[in-house]
Parts: sequence; C-alpha cells; structure tokens
Amino acid sequence: DQYNNPYNTEAYEVTLGPEIWHQTSGEVTHFIAGGSTGGTVSGTGRYLKSQNDKVRVVMADPHGSVFWDHIVNEVPADDV
Repeated sequence: DQYNNPYNTEAYEVTLGPEIWHQTSGEVTHFIAGGSTGGTVSGTGRYLKSQNDKVRVVMADPHGSVFWDHIVNEVPADDV
C-alpha cells in the first residue's frame, strides 16, 4: 500500500533518483512525474536536487488524480 507506506518517498530517493542521475551522466535538467501518491516526484526530485539544485522538478496532475479532487473539487485531504 504505497499511500500509507512511510518509506514510499525514500524508496524513490534511493533507487530511481540515482538511476536517472547515472543514466544521464548528471546532465538531467528536468524531472516530470504524474501525481498519484507523490512518492515518485518527491523522492526522485529530492535526490536529483541533492545532486544539482538547479534541476527542475514538476508534478503533472492528470485529471482524475487525488490531487485533482482535493484542489478542484475541494475534497478534504483526509478523504482523498
């Protein structure tokens, strides 16, 4: 259950972040990920920014995501 897993963000910080950094030889300038739990964008982004604080991290929020419901439809955070 990645929504309630306190290690969700950390998992991406120690896996996907370094993978992207190494595969791009440190040349990555932007990282864009879909919303969902936020673990991918925050963990990967944290790692990439720790390597180069100029890396731009963007969370795309697709229609129908939990963030969409919270922001657009004003669904309380505890209910998404």
